[in-house]
Amino acid sequence: MLQVSAFKYEVVAQNETDFREWLADPDKMSEWFLTPLVDQLESSGRVLGPDECFSFITPLGLQGALSMDNVVPISIRKHFRGWGEVFCKIKDLPGGAEVIIKPLD
Repeated sequence: MLQVSAFKYEVVAQNETDFREWLADPDKMSEWFLTPLVDQLESSGRVLGPDECFSFITPLGLQGALSMDNVVPISIRKHFRGWGEVFCKIKDLPGGAEVIIKPLD
């Protein structure tokens, strides 16, 4: 599983069958897909357009809050491109290093 805003990835299933079994677990759905947060966003009227996803303004990997105030709809392309570039630039920094993130155009 790729957690772009947390700047990490991990193997969560050994095969498709294993993955589908995990998807039946409501706790995993909540953890992996942040369903409570998405439900809150949608209930408040924040819906996604075509080719959009919710993205954290300050990523979880940089101590961003898991809250509605820290989420914005963004194109899927910008989400992966932007956070992928950030990850590449910070991956070798020591813990506690300061970073400044500039918004994408």
